[in-house]
Amino acid sequence: MTTISPRFAACRKCGTRTPVAFVGSTTIFRMDSDYRQWSMGYDPLYFALSVCPKCNFVGRPDEFESEQGDIKEDHPHQHWEETERLLKEYPISRRFISYAERIEMEGASEKDIGQAYLHASWGERLGSLKDRMKESVKLERKCQQNAVKYLFVALQKGALPPFAENIYLIGELHRRIGNFPEAIEYFDQATKQLEKEKYYILILEDAGPHYDVVEVKVRANSSIDKAEWQRVLKSIPCKMLGDLTFDKAQEWVNLLSDLKASVSIKEQTELPNDRKEVLSLIDKMKAFAIQDDSENKTADEKKKIFI
Repeated sequence: MTTISPRFAACRKCGTRTPVAFVGSTTIFRMDSDYRQWSMGYDPLYFALSVCPKCNFVGRPDEFESEQGDIKEDHPHQHWEETERLLKEYPISRRFISYAERIEMEGASEKDIGQAYLHASWGERLGSLKDRMKESVKLERKCQQNAVKYLFVALQKGALPPFAENIYLIGELHRRIGNFPEAIEYFDQATKQLEKEKYYILILEDAGPHYDVVEVKVRANSSIDKAEWQRVLKSIPCKMLGDLTFDKAQEWVNLLSDLKASVSIKEQTELPNDRKEVLSLIDKMKAFAIQDDSENKTADEKKKIFI
């Protein structure tokens, strides 16, 4: 479920009392192929941006000046009534478009502008897909076109890190707007980037004289429980941890060496399971692009199985 903390705040432009809400936590039950997450209960996307009822200023809740006191001490029904009224007048997609236009004028990075347009496209997928008007579908595509335009520039400038997930997202947006050759090109780039990633295993060769302190450090900073630790000790030299980046593996080497333990690192021959899931995602969306399929695809958040 999603927990919401409602508040009233003052608009930073005109000072008008505005309903805002902060999301405490949420439970994700599925994810779309462009990373749009769906939550149980209230959708956090509804509360990501607030709009002033007087001057129509759109911003994040933390961009408004919070009033003192808790909403429970005021009139909560007024907050929700005003929130629902403003949502009807200023839908999610419209809010994110206005936000993107504002932050661009204020000199925001292409990454932030692109993400705002991406979120606007997500807003057009709220509710039943079967009941959507053609105008909604067109607006979603327009937002996706803007998103890919700005995210491409952000990637070229280095503001958007060249991770496989980011390259894939640009490819997926190209697929959604029907640019299938470009989509396939980016999917191939994402695959190459992913296959270049290297991961390492940490081998414990000797726990050293302070093995009890080593145990405390290892168990406090990993998923290893007492039974697993005992198995490692009985099998020395033995793999202790895996799926580590080189920097993380080196951190472990430095930490345990300071405790007089003897450890070494070895390059892993396979990608970690979570990276294999990303590779599978790329392959599946590439297959859709080859078929000239631009439809939205929905995935199981936990297993990344597309249906």
